[in-house]
Amino acid sequence: MDVDDQQGNWHDDFTTASQWEMFIARIEEAIYDWKLPQLKAEDHRFRKSSHQVDGKLEYAETNLQFSDTDFILRYFYRNPPEQDNSNSPGPEDKGDRQWGHELIESDILDEDGEKEVNGVHPIELWYGVSRFVLLSPAQNYAAITSESKAKLLLSSAKIAISNSKCPIPIFVQVHQPQQRYFLGTWQGPGMQTDFTMVHLRQAPKHCKYLTGLLDIFKGKLAAVAHSPAHALATPIEISARIHFVLKDWPMNQWMQSPPDFELLHGQVGVEHIGKLPFGAEADPLRELHLLAQWRRLPEGVLVDRDGYSDLAPSMASRWSLQAHMAPPSLGLLAKSLGRLLNLCSSTATLKQLLGDMVMCAPEASISYTDSLSALTEPKVPSLSKLVPSSLKSGSSNQGTSMAGGPIPHQMLMTILYYLFPDADVNGPANPYPETFGQDEPKSSNFREKGSVQYKSCPVDCLVWRLAIVTALVADASHGGLRAAAHLWHEVNQEMRYRWDHAITIPGLVPGCPDLRSCILYQKLQMLNYCIQRRQDRERKARSQADSDNEFEDVSGASSEEEEDKFYECDDDEAEAPKKKEKHSLWDKPEGRLSKDGSLLLIESKEPLYIPITQEPPPKTEDQRHEDAEVLMMLGDDAQGSELRAQIMSPLLLSDMESFKAANPGSCLGDFVRWYSPRDWIEEENKLSPRMLIEGNTWQELWSAAKPVPAGRQKRLFDDTKEAEKVMYYLESQKPADAFQMLLPTLLHASMCRLGEEWLEDLTPISAYNSLQEKASRLSMGMTPKHKEYSRFVDLINAEEMKVVQFNSIEEKFQDESFADRASDLKKFLCDLLRQKEVEVPDGPTGVFGQKLRNMFLQAQKAAHLIPDELNEKSNQPQAFPAPSEREFLLRVKACVPSPASTPSPQRIYAVVKDQSLRLAGAFSHDTVFF
Repeated sequence: MDVDDQQGNWHDDFTTASQWEMFIARIEEAIYDWKLPQLKAEDHRFRKSSHQVDGKLEYAETNLQFSDTDFILRYFYRNPPEQDNSNSPGPEDKGDRQWGHELIESDILDEDGEKEVNGVHPIELWYGVSRFVLLSPAQNYAAITSESKAKLLLSSAKIAISNSKCPIPIFVQVHQPQQRYFLGTWQGPGMQTDFTMVHLRQAPKHCKYLTGLLDIFKGKLAAVAHSPAHALATPIEISARIHFVLKDWPMNQWMQSPPDFELLHGQVGVEHIGKLPFGAEADPLRELHLLAQWRRLPEGVLVDRDGYSDLAPSMASRWSLQAHMAPPSLGLLAKSLGRLLNLCSSTATLKQLLGDMVMCAPEASISYTDSLSALTEPKVPSLSKLVPSSLKSGSSNQGTSMAGGPIPHQMLMTILYYLFPDADVNGPANPYPETFGQDEPKSSNFREKGSVQYKSCPVDCLVWRLAIVTALVADASHGGLRAAAHLWHEVNQEMRYRWDHAITIPGLVPGCPDLRSCILYQKLQMLNYCIQRRQDRERKARSQADSDNEFEDVSGASSEEEEDKFYECDDDEAEAPKKKEKHSLWDKPEGRLSKDGSLLLIESKEPLYIPITQEPPPKTEDQRHEDAEVLMMLGDDAQGSELRAQIMSPLLLSDMESFKAANPGSCLGDFVRWYSPRDWIEEENKLSPRMLIEGNTWQELWSAAKPVPAGRQKRLFDDTKEAEKVMYYLESQKPADAFQMLLPTLLHASMCRLGEEWLEDLTPISAYNSLQEKASRLSMGMTPKHKEYSRFVDLINAEEMKVVQFNSIEEKFQDESFADRASDLKKFLCDLLRQKEVEVPDGPTGVFGQKLRNMFLQAQKAAHLIPDELNEKSNQPQAFPAPSEREFLLRVKACVPSPASTPSPQRIYAVVKDQSLRLAGAFSHDTVFF
């Protein structure tokens, strides 16, 4: 702030904080907020958190601004920050004077710095620190490319560390983020550590080997030490790690079985027309990286220079393995479910997709409608007899159906015989099970089962098969949406024919619609119920007609002899008194089911008989929903109640007529005692007040009811009308709406297929049960939600790819040498998929090591066209290719900058990859005795 003094001169007011000072203060505030000054070297959770605790690397962050540039300050850690220990006693004076020394020294020199963990940050790997603070620009376009800006930020970090006594270093990210270039600093009482980095795209030749890196390390120490000969307080420790990449598997074939071109034209993964495919179209395993390691060896033990190297893989002290997978892709199971889900978003109609095929007349030409009709006839020779000879001889267009549909003729016939196996005169090749269960198939992979109810259909029923086949033919190679619409059209034609000819539909549980199932299964059950009712009615009509014809024939033949024949009655019979009838001929009881043992008729005191009544009309879920909406719209007033009673009165009237026919002379009280006991007051022996209201619906219906047994009443359930409703519902659906009805069933089938392949050793069974619960909730909706199904497809794909990856690695490790160690092999492969890097048991000399060496040897032979007869002559070094990556870690304690200085940790990490070189060094020096 500029001010004017008494002489009129201007000067700056340095008592006001500048932007730079405010920036440093903000860094210090964040350090205090994260309680970093309270971290101590003896805290076990801090020391071992970064390399011995699996899990995602977490961080806390805050936003800063300096010089019109936004920054993000992040604190990286693997355990939650320490709790507030303000009440705990403070450290001793010695510890307070040496804060941070032990943390920095243990990070730079500790052996844990060589370990790999999941989700490791580059700073952890290159500099060895376990916890750190990182300052980086908030936007990519504001990258720090100027050396002066980088030094200014490092100076700010150094001041903040000194003022706050922060025991962990602060790093600054410079250059572009994809370069991963970090510079850091830490300064404590008596010691300062600088973290520097060099990145070269083309490495010098001498820097590719250990000898050259040792010269660089020693030269760096000599440059800062006054007496280089006495600078080293301990010998230099060397650690090395060499990477070998295996990309080819000449002795292993991809586990996906070759496609059957006679089945669905060779679709990959389809082993059976009724089984969803599982797996991947290509091998998910891209590379195997073998890491040969030498750890903490003194200088002089290893020699590695141009032309000679002691770093032979067979001589390594430790082997570890990494599995690198191909980029994520959809598995065959997830692709089948996602394919049908994508078809549900279409707005095209059958006419738009199939054209004149939908409207073709049966008289014009023989179409699939005629063929499907012939399929369902009880006594037909075969479907081929109904197909024109021109089609069988191949005179028609090859690859088209009889009506010109997208599904070829042979494929369509295979599908139809699978859906309707009762049409195969040679015997059904794929019959439906005798009984259907709601549970998924038993699998040996499961030791516990989740009680999950899907709103789909029984396993392996007609709708189950239709959902699977629709997902298969919806593949683009078969026509996609048009092929699926063609199949739906043919199924509708089949349903129409079966109803017209009263032929039951196979693959359905007989009886009324099961409201626990999906809407399509309910509709087909309703249609099948109508067909069964029609069959029963027609069977009774034929039986009655046959009996009448038989009676007429017998009566006509004996009419001429009746006049000449006389019958004499026995005297006893003539004299016997006739038994008195209880009821007159016009009031004879009919339609009795059983006698009620506790009730008597009020007026005649005769036993009350339970009548045979008509069953309530079955309804599907959508019909019940519509009825409920109509009843709710009537309201609660008197008129609405009357209308509601009239809507529900047909069933009550039918029961009253059946009751009157079974109990002649009964009254309304008798019916109420049996039908609605709560409306009969037993103590007063009379009807309830609501039954005595004038104009009561029950009284009016009782007065209008006639004694008619259920067998002669008007049908409450009109099977003809209801069947036509079902057919109209099916035929009026757009293809996308029909596919939506199949989604819950396909979801259920996908979960069963995933359960058959589930590996408990890889993923716990609780994860599958959780996935089942999500699928169950998803299938309960009347209308499938596209977004929720899409997210669930991703979940299925993730679990499917885990199994596929395990099967791929297991296939490559199959060997007779693992016959006695099958459990060890499975555990090793599971760890390989869960973790980034896994140690090879027993190193290069064990069973696993020998198998890996043979895999590399076979790949080398295939690459160089070496025959197998030369296996004995090939030595071990030739089994491995040239290294893809070489890592070296050099560590030492040195007295820098003078021999009287306190020994401080020094470290350099080098990685040579693809001709590039990256050096990351942590160099400390004494700031007191220099």
